[in-house]
Amino acid sequence: MSDWPIVFREVHLLGGGYAINSPEEKDKVFIFPNTLTNQTAVLTLKNFNQLYSSLNSLGHKVIGVNFLYHEMHFDGSSLPEYRFYHDYKNETWAHTEARQKWGEISNSAYRMQKGHLWDLSKIIQYVIDTINNSFYDLSIIYRKQLNAKVIKNDLKIGQKFEDAFSSLIYDKFQIFLFNACILRDYIAEYVFHYIVPNDIKTDKHMNTTSRIYKKYYEKRTVTSEFDKYFKDICSPTGWLHKLGVYRDLVMHACPLSMPNKKAWVRLDSINLIGSQQAPRIIAPIPRNPELIKLERNNYEFFQDFTKQVDQFFDRSNDEDKSIDLLEYSLEVMQNFSKLLWETIYLSPVQGEIVAFGPHNIIGDIKITRK
Repeated sequence: MSDWPIVFREVHLLGGGYAINSPEEKDKVFIFPNTLTNQTAVLTLKNFNQLYSSLNSLGHKVIGVNFLYHEMHFDGSSLPEYRFYHDYKNETWAHTEARQKWGEISNSAYRMQKGHLWDLSKIIQYVIDTINNSFYDLSIIYRKQLNAKVIKNDLKIGQKFEDAFSSLIYDKFQIFLFNACILRDYIAEYVFHYIVPNDIKTDKHMNTTSRIYKKYYEKRTVTSEFDKYFKDICSPTGWLHKLGVYRDLVMHACPLSMPNKKAWVRLDSINLIGSQQAPRIIAPIPRNPELIKLERNNYEFFQDFTKQVDQFFDRSNDEDKSIDLLEYSLEVMQNFSKLLWETIYLSPVQGEIVAFGPHNIIGDIKITRK
């Protein structure tokens, strides 16, 4: 084990649990919280890279990892490195690598003085960070919600409840949806300018997903693999369209304080190997948001307002008609991995890594060591 990297890994698990792998005990993984029978789960690793597959094989689902490998990560003077866990086409950390690639496209566009591509790719790189941070925050508030139940020794599977933590879960989800839709529209702007054929464009600039889809994809017969893919995900049954429906729906309905209507967070369980179970948090949202129509810009909306809000909360609290919002957010993050990479492949310029040397460094270089 002498070749193992010296790094402290804190693994985020679906439902609010987490696992710790410390350099002090390189081959040991401690999982929190304990099982429902109060058993502490400890895994033994054969190699450094086995961590994630071992946790998934146990029955947990890895959704992200914090890496702490510098003293500044431990003393609070620097943030640990967080990575969303998902691979796409052999890119083990798909979001992290996509962020790097968009930055490289921006570098090339700047050198070639392609102003719009430079600006847009730099923004996409930035918004990848914001959606990753939003997902991280959502995972952390799930952990705090679960820890609150563990500390109180209040682990009754199936119970529904509401407290300050559960309110924050929905707040964090709104922010996630907001950032996800920002990323969606910037990618759609990229698709309009650099993928939609110039000879069919009648607009100089478009930057909203729904307008680009309706005008250039909905009724057009497409032949390329990307165009087929983009048309499908923007269609009424596509995940990108559904994301927008959730954003509109949740932002209008969830924040409202209704005296007799609430979306109850509930305690559930995860089945582990060995007939063990681990507690998890589920914060529900309607499984099919398309069935609830909210037309807030139409004044008629307010005449049937109670019915619309009732539909939202009733469907959320019905386990057959609802889905866990962290699980849905995980699905969105995974789908974005493919969208980000498929658009990278069609970049009009080859991305390049910035190299520092005598050709672009002005002045003396001073190296300091702590």
